[in-house]
Amino acid sequence: MQELKDEFKEGGRILGVPFFDDEAGRPFIVATDAGPCSVGGLLSQKDAEGKERPLRFESRTLNTAERNDSQFKKEVLAVLRCLDTFRHYIYGRRFILRVDPTAVASVLQTDFSLTDPTIARWLIRIRLYDYTVERISGTKNVVADGLSRIPLEGERPIVAGALTMAEPRRAERFLVNLYEGKYRTIGLHLTGEESRDLDIRRQAAQYCLRAGHLFRRPVGLGMPLRVVCDPEERQTIVAELHDGVVEGDRGVRGTYEKVRRLYWWEGQYKDVGSYCMTCEECQKRALVKYKEPLHPFHSTRPGGKVHIDLVKMPKGVGNMNYVVNIRDDFTGFVDGRPIRSSRATLE
Repeated sequence: MQELKDEFKEGGRILGVPFFDDEAGRPFIVATDAGPCSVGGLLSQKDAEGKERPLRFESRTLNTAERNDSQFKKEVLAVLRCLDTFRHYIYGRRFILRVDPTAVASVLQTDFSLTDPTIARWLIRIRLYDYTVERISGTKNVVADGLSRIPLEGERPIVAGALTMAEPRRAERFLVNLYEGKYRTIGLHLTGEESRDLDIRRQAAQYCLRAGHLFRRPVGLGMPLRVVCDPEERQTIVAELHDGVVEGDRGVRGTYEKVRRLYWWEGQYKDVGSYCMTCEECQKRALVKYKEPLHPFHSTRPGGKVHIDLVKMPKGVGNMNYVVNIRDDFTGFVDGRPIRSSRATLE
């Protein structure tokens, strides 16, 4: 208790008081980090003696879907969460933003064309703030790193003795109703229901399960691609990535590039092409413009099809100003009559 009193008396581990009058000399500092199950951050500022003091802490747990996101997406979410929480301190002011991953630091400083529309929307909101990015290693970013790795309630703590005990492997959850054909068989095979088909076993090595969904493993360093079997869901995905507010109406190739980097199904390019054929903006910018084919009609009797045309001419005898041309399509017979007005009637 005495040590705690001494800390308060000496101004040790207590929150500082924000100072708003020296933006250049004592800017606010926002440090963020993302962990497997949560994101966290710290708002700090140097005091009059030049010692950096914390002003406010922030952290929140990730839901099931967010835990399956890539580490890059989690880091961007951590930045957005902390900036929104600390906005009353930093909005409209120049501050320092400390992040750990080099990739996130580069994206925050330079305009990049991202394939994930969610991250692109987040970056639009982040760039509303006036910040200077500062790269910081994880060993120095201890406060934000600790806030992003706080164990959730109900999680079993890891003890030394448990590390030596072999526990049975829990079967992965699989949303079997969302898949059909070979993808359903592959998903069941990954959950433990081994298939006798050698081809299915060989293909199963190219897939994995995440949060009950089937993903195709990437080639190289890309991200896993979620397998989609429902035709309506495929059309919805193509529509959202094509009509989105971020780089929408990019045509067949541009939309296909965005789809193939996130999802997997057979015939993607054909589905994207079919949807773009219904987009008016894409048709206006298309290099190859498709026209409606002609449907000729052949007359089979005289008078079955007659062509009539009205031609304006200089005034002639009797103030005749127009000529009506009539042609029969079957016989080729041509006749013409002069009239005074375009509203006149032929007798």
